[in-house]
Amino acid sequence: MRSFSKQTFDESNPTARDALALSLAEHLAQGLAGHSEFHTGVATLIAELTAVGHTLANLGQTEEIEVWCPKKGSEPGLVILFRPDRVEVEWSSQRSLGW
Repeated sequence: MRSFSKQTFDESNPTARDALALSLAEHLAQGLAGHSEFHTGVATLIAELTAVGHTLANLGQTEEIEVWCPKKGSEPGLVILFRPDRVEVEWSSQRSLGW
């Protein structure tokens, strides 16, 4: 997970950051597929991202969706949509005013 650290995202140019986000989405989807319980798998992956410097807050969830974004007041960061069959990742270049 170290190759997806907050520092790596911060230091990347926009094109490289988009490619990094796509690679992270694939990595997270593979990691999620290894868990039998969706929400437990998401929690494990979020803990791993937190360990490499990302500050994330749960924006909302249902039985089959979890949305994570930068914590309120934090610097720009990841916005992640988890579904059991796929993961989408984007980099928000705006300072978080949300959760």
